Amino acid sequence: MIDSSTGGTVDVLSGGSGGGAIAATLPGPDGKYVYVVNQAASGGAGPVIVMAATALFGTGLSPTVTTFTVTSTSLANAPVITSAVLSPS
Repeated sequence: MIDSSTGGTVDVLSGGSGGGAIAATLPGPDGKYVYVVNQAASGGAGPVIVMAATALFGTGLSPTVTTFTVTSTSLANAPVITSAVLSPS
């Protein structure tokens, strides 16, 4: 995560990040969370959405609150996330 006022790195999401390329990063409507959508890593189960608490950035604690894996029942129909939208409600 980057501080937009200074351009400096505040924190790095690790563990549970999915290991694939980042498809989208979305701030929550209240600013309490950031959602990072990753494509599946090579051999991974599927794309992963990481929910991170912004209050924990830069504290040394893991900001990851939870992860959601987008699953598929068939390799032929493996999901590929190219964009994401977050409902404000």
